[in-house]
Amino acid sequence: MYKICKTIESATRQREFESCLLNTMKTIPYESISVTDLCAQVGIARKNFYRYFGNKDDVLCALIDHTLLDYSQFETPYTSESPDGIKEILQYLSYWQVHKPLLDALGKNGLSTKLIERVLIHAWREDTGFLQLLHAKGNISDPSNVLFAVSGIITLIVTWHHSGYQESKEQLATTIYQLLTCPIVTI
Repeated sequence: MYKICKTIESATRQREFESCLLNTMKTIPYESISVTDLCAQVGIARKNFYRYFGNKDDVLCALIDHTLLDYSQFETPYTSESPDGIKEILQYLSYWQVHKPLLDALGKNGLSTKLIERVLIHAWREDTGFLQLLHAKGNISDPSNVLFAVSGIITLIVTWHHSGYQESKEQLATTIYQLLTCPIVTI
């Protein structure tokens, strides 16, 4: 597990490793990247790496987690005549379009499931965006419903990215809105 930083300097250093990993994953397969490579690029001794992370996978988890946590700071100039629920979904989709480089790197390296895993871990945290999105719909509060909705939404976003954004953001937002507000099957 990566360390929770207590100083701005430590947090900055940790983010340097995350950024370095993301940039390196654009050209080198994830499994070929070593801690030594990351340390050389960041410019610190390998032993200092372990002040921040236990291993390379921790850097990836921190990168995804910090991306999820950054959603609370995301503001989009997106204006829409759409109902409120769709506006929140459009904002969330815009956020992931901004983070296309992360989605690209994860997809290229077969790590999209790591994003889904981390999103599910964070599903109950209000600052990741999912609870605001789901509460905008009013009735999704049961834990199993939240996990089902969250896994569905992030899987649709990953699939949308992998398809090259063939659907418009508005089309996908409408689909997600309908899935959140209408029963899939009538029993």
